[in-house]
Amino acid sequence: MTLKQILYVKAISEAGSFGKAAEQLFISQSSLSESVKKLEEEYDIVLFDRSSKGVALTHQGKDFLKDAQLLSDLYQSIDEKYKNHRTDRAFFCVSTLHHVSGIDAFELLLERQRDKKTRLGCLEGGMQKVMEDVGVNQSDIGVLFFTSDSRSVIIKECNRRNIFFQHLKYSDLHMYVHRTHPLAGAKSVVFNDIRKYPFISYDDRDPSSGRFTTTHRQWNPEQQVLFVSDRAMAYALAASGSAYITGSGYLSQEDRQHGLVSIPITDLGQIEIGWISNPARRLSELAFEYVEILKSITV
Repeated sequence: MTLKQILYVKAISEAGSFGKAAEQLFISQSSLSESVKKLEEEYDIVLFDRSSKGVALTHQGKDFLKDAQLLSDLYQSIDEKYKNHRTDRAFFCVSTLHHVSGIDAFELLLERQRDKKTRLGCLEGGMQKVMEDVGVNQSDIGVLFFTSDSRSVIIKECNRRNIFFQHLKYSDLHMYVHRTHPLAGAKSVVFNDIRKYPFISYDDRDPSSGRFTTTHRQWNPEQQVLFVSDRAMAYALAASGSAYITGSGYLSQEDRQHGLVSIPITDLGQIEIGWISNPARRLSELAFEYVEILKSITV
């Protein structure tokens, strides 16, 4: 299997015929058919149902394309990066955890870069996604935080992926609640104060990813846990009930707009906030500017 064959299969599925795909790829239809045939023979699968109306992916074809999508996306990202490099267009992308200063730092960078010839990207996700984005050079910088009991695992994972962690700050773990929450006026809380309330978690429900959690997963086995994948849902759940989120304590502009307040949890240990980068990717001037902004609003 080659990357070219993956791109061929993707092109045919989108075009709906070998002829149209061959035209778009600037190759002969016979060469395209032969390449797909070799791929099918290599894995003993049938990728397309062929009829007089055109072609469509078989179930095996859909599974194959889904599995190969990561390679295809990575190729496209690299291709776009170096095509844009030829035009001297500055590029920067950051990946960040939820409820940390990474997004506000990006917005401040964006303000400085208005009307300039730049391509800027900001991705938000879980711990594993942030490390993956930096590890495969999808992002220049990753912003994350973790609890003291998971530090050694996170640093080992960074080392395994050949990415560097740079410390920014230690802080108490904080709970985020809506301003209408019973604890909203508290200056600080302890675990016993919050254990009865539902906990909103961004962590992947897959148990294998538990080692990458930014929170103490087994605080209270009887506690209700609400899994979400984005902040919009977290905001909605916090506003509609007594549920809480945990994070670094930093209140972004969006957090404030949605009526959240942050309260230190004083008996669950400190968290460490920092950023990661891939030494194989030379940081640009935009990346260094972003780091300076990040430091200024975090430390």
